[in-house]
Amino acid sequence: MTAAQRIALLAFLVAGTAKAQTLVWESNFGAAILRARAEKRLILADVRSDCARCNQKIESRLKWAELHESIVASLRTFVLVRDARAPKNLARSSALVLVDPASEPVVELPLDSDDGFANALLQVRAAAPTILHSSERRLAGDVAGADMDFGLALLLLREPRRAAARLEAASHAYEARHDVVNARLAEIQQGFAIFASGGGPSGFFVVERALRNATTDDVRASAWLALGAMQRIQRHAISSEAYRNAYRFASPGSEVLAEAREVLAASDDEPLPSKEGPPAKGMLRILVPARRTIAGKADFIAECDSATTRVDFFLDDTPAGTATRPPFRIRIDLGPSPRVRRIKAIAYDAIGRAIAENVATVNDRADALRVNIVAPSQKNVAGKTLIAADVVAPEKKHIAQVEFFWKELLLGRIDKPPYQVTHDLPAEFGYVRVVREDHKGLTWARQCGFKAAQGELLAYIDSDVHVPAGWIDIIYQEFAKRPSMVSLSGPSRYYDLEEPTKFLAEIGWNLVAPLTYRLVGYMVYGANFVARKKALEAIGGFDTNVAFYGEDTNLARRLAQVGKTVFLMRFFVSVSGRRIIEEGLIKTYWVYAKNYLSEVFLHRPTTKEYKDHR
Repeated sequence: MTAAQRIALLAFLVAGTAKAQTLVWESNFGAAILRARAEKRLILADVRSDCARCNQKIESRLKWAELHESIVASLRTFVLVRDARAPKNLARSSALVLVDPASEPVVELPLDSDDGFANALLQVRAAAPTILHSSERRLAGDVAGADMDFGLALLLLREPRRAAARLEAASHAYEARHDVVNARLAEIQQGFAIFASGGGPSGFFVVERALRNATTDDVRASAWLALGAMQRIQRHAISSEAYRNAYRFASPGSEVLAEAREVLAASDDEPLPSKEGPPAKGMLRILVPARRTIAGKADFIAECDSATTRVDFFLDDTPAGTATRPPFRIRIDLGPSPRVRRIKAIAYDAIGRAIAENVATVNDRADALRVNIVAPSQKNVAGKTLIAADVVAPEKKHIAQVEFFWKELLLGRIDKPPYQVTHDLPAEFGYVRVVREDHKGLTWARQCGFKAAQGELLAYIDSDVHVPAGWIDIIYQEFAKRPSMVSLSGPSRYYDLEEPTKFLAEIGWNLVAPLTYRLVGYMVYGANFVARKKALEAIGGFDTNVAFYGEDTNLARRLAQVGKTVFLMRFFVSVSGRRIIEEGLIKTYWVYAKNYLSEVFLHRPTTKEYKDHR
């Protein structure tokens, strides 16, 4: 699944629950087919059987869907039909079946989980144009083209076995029409589908056979692109040779060329040949490494006309070397870190006359901060999992803080390498998101998370927090029964303090916190709170003028102006007591207490400086 699909699925799953909306269903399957053809839409058929439990599963899923505005909106893009007289070949049992306007059953939507259902709708959205094109071809009598498109759509829908069968049928149909180009293209996609369904060597064999029998460069390019993708999946590494061959054979402006270039830009250090043909007389073209950002020693090539006998290269106007025969290639040391560099080349003829000159810029995006999630690398993970990010700052800048999220739950904030957290991931669909903040400081980091988050409820915890079982259940229960509540917070327990320090520290929470909350009327503990995003928007988010001490009281005071802040002792988390260990219990509590009171009465903290304890 791509990043864009993950974000789209998140929009489904975190959209605010609304009042139930009723879906309107057609009662005549034939009329639904005619409407789908006229409006160029897909059909979603509610097929029932004699299985009462199966029918109940559909009812439960549809009731759940009608509570979510975004799911309802997605379902309304289909022509919905519920007809007991619908063709029996649509499904073997009760099911929600996607049907194309040519009456071809496409796929059954999964009913067992919220995430699975929403994810399937996203896959259908991506495949819908291809499915509709397939049905248009089928209705026009182009069976080969229809099967080709239908097979590609099934690949998008994660149905590789069915896709392979359809693509094989398309290949045979094209062969019968003596259309060898499309026959080979269908065969290439068939091989990829076989590979995706678990038939590794067989898939490679089919694609390589298509490559051997290719009659055009476009077919060769598609075959090499497929081989590159399969090798990448199989070896967990990019096969530059396959993608470079795809690039070499691909037509200018083609999707294959763009995809090959994109993959090579992430990994390949070799200069890419131009797709524009040889340079005109008196012109010079500089070929630079394919990789987006380059550091260290890199090769550059100058393409010139036949009169050229020498090319001088310059790095930021400083001589970098000379090449005296074609290909005019030189290795230049760009320095240890990627930054914007200017490469100039001047071509000379046999009598030493300058005949061509050009300039190329590399690392022109090196001033952008780069974040890559490097762990986990598996597609399916559950349980205690290490989540790590590779973060590179541009020259003369530094990373202030990196935040890790599971869906919209903040997992931790890390302000120095290694940038990694460990979290107990549930066995369900989700994704990890990393957000960077250029300003150092707690409130800057929280404000960054607030701006990036998309959910209705935003939960904030610190990187050392251990969340107990039932913590999320309390959040949903309390916000559901308290419509006026804008924030929920609770105390902490300490998992690394020794007695009697641990006992004394928790006495402070158990005795002082409830009393203070009753007297003042608001309280937020920064390492453990949840707030409505609309409430945070109403107060402008976090006050970044407050560095550390008093920031949570500042937030509580301002939230109390727009709604009820609730502090529950049973809504606790476990944290590290490292600040107490380093600074002592009395000093730690005194500093927190005086800044709390200062924020309550003076609306500003008294302590500006603070020390990080890691």
